[in-house]
Amino acid sequence: MTTARFINRVRYPWMDELSRTPAGRSLLLAGMRALPWQASAAEALTMKGGFADQTGFWATLWNAIIIDVPSGLDQIDCPVTVAQGVLDVVGSGQTPRYTPLIPGARFALLPAAGHAPQSDAPQAIIDLVRAAANRAAEPAAA
Repeated sequence: MTTARFINRVRYPWMDELSRTPAGRSLLLAGMRALPWQASAAEALTMKGGFADQTGFWATLWNAIIIDVPSGLDQIDCPVTVAQGVLDVVGSGQTPRYTPLIPGARFALLPAAGHAPQSDAPQAIIDLVRAAANRAAEPAAA
């Protein structure tokens, strides 16, 4: 995330222009989307507000990434699937760490997805939700 911050601060003056072309969107969203050239200009500009322009970036990084220690995950009693896009360079160290803390949780890698798997692989997300719902509907083991 720190690297993304620095890169986006450097290219800040050109972000509006880059967002208008498929090649520019690919540059802006590489590592975030599997097919960044298909993203909208508005989505590409989220890099501006999310990384380049965000005034609370360092506080967010500190609180959400570095000192984030979730509690109570061991009390979750429903089927959970923790999923992450293979091409996700932002959350790659974050997502998998929660799986062993949740009883019975499953981890799924989404091969054709980046940081926004709902945009890159919507059917895969739907399939994961359905599978979790089906596990929830199964009778409890005796």
